Amino acid sequence: MRVFIGFELNETAKKALFNVQQQMIPAAKKGRFTDKDNFHLTLQFIGEANPKEIGQLRTIVAETAAETMPFELSVEVLGAFQKKKGLILWAGPKTSDPLMQLYEQLHTVMRKKSFIIEKQPYTPHITLGRNIGWKESAEISFNPSLEHPIPVQLEYLTLFESVRVNGRLMYRPFVRYPLKSSKKSAERKEK
Repeated sequence: MRVFIGFELNETAKKALFNVQQQMIPAAKKGRFTDKDNFHLTLQFIGEANPKEIGQLRTIVAETAAETMPFELSVEVLGAFQKKKGLILWAGPKTSDPLMQLYEQLHTVMRKKSFIIEKQPYTPHITLGRNIGWKESAEISFNPSLEHPIPVQLEYLTLFESVRVNGRLMYRPFVRYPLKSSKKSAERKEK
């Protein structure tokens, strides 16, 4: 399975991000914009994992969630990563101490468990589009701040699987665990 650890977004946040994304589409001459249902915030990308590793990851996610209080982010920044094939457009929080602490905690545990982890600095983001190139005639004034910040309540830590369904890439929750003070029991989606 191809997997990663992150946070799901509620429908209100997805709709707000979709509206931001839609304003960018007319100016793009190439690239793929993320399907609204795939909006998420990645904490740790893993890639291909075998059944034994999936078991370890489930334990890591469950234990990390049990030690983490729910918190809210304010998505208010727009940014872009320059790649060979074009830009990766994203939205993210300006700052979030709880998110960065959680990332560091997860990063440390995964390193101790011998998982191969990314070495570049963590930039929390929600991908809006990949391999984007702007039309020459488009007047892009890339405002790095959203006009209206988007609140995102984080209550579950999720192990996602990346799959293709009818040729369409989907990021599906494989298993999710509630954060510490959430009274809801873990919801599982298993094969």
